[in-house]
Amino acid sequence: HNVAAESADPDSVLSTYRRLLAARREVEALRRGSYETLDAGDSDVFAWRRAAGGSTAVVAVNFVAAERRIRVPRGDAVRAVAGTHLDPPAPDADGRLTLRPFEGVILTSG
Repeated sequence: HNVAAESADPDSVLSTYRRLLAARREVEALRRGSYETLDAGDSDVFAWRRAAGGSTAVVAVNFVAAERRIRVPRGDAVRAVAGTHLDPPAPDADGRLTLRPFEGVILTSG
């Protein structure tokens, strides 16, 4: 693949990196601030929280080839900003988030 083909494909690795970098520019907590590992309730998922000023982000990454349902802090993680898929999931009202196989999601509080 070349850059032109990757740029035209919204599911490409290049497009995914561009979405993730745009989220990093948009969310201050992804650039600086505190770091805290979170217990997602599933050892196949690694999750962490970053906070800076009034900005908070929660990142969750599923490392297995099976769907995982985890819990995330409700106040800190209500809106999906970006992810490895074009349609990253948001948590439900109970703070539960369903991640597809090998999916990563960035969530914010607002």
